[in-house]
Amino acid sequence: MLTIKTTKWFKTMLYYNVDIIIYKRKVLCMNKTTTVRIDKSTYEVIKKLSLELKESMQSIIEKAIKEYNKKILLENTAKAFANLKSNKELWKEELEERNLWDNTLEDLEE
Repeated sequence: MLTIKTTKWFKTMLYYNVDIIIYKRKVLCMNKTTTVRIDKSTYEVIKKLSLELKESMQSIIEKAIKEYNKKILLENTAKAFANLKSNKELWKEELEERNLWDNTLEDLEE
């Protein structure tokens, strides 16, 4: 039997290198997709759209999520704007700042 004398540094480097190799293998082997459970009617709608539009079901879902994110962003923006407008003091400050910016833009036109 062969015995190798190792140092603490060597063991640390060995473990480090093995961890890197294992991590890289996981990254290389990991799937870039996942499974999400949906009800049958939702699946049928996605499938129908996929056939009509001649796009993959994945593409249909990705586009739907992007649109939903836009919708949420616009709704949140509208709520924040309504809150700003309902506070008379803050709304007055907003209008004053807009007026300053308008004046600044007029300077560029000259």
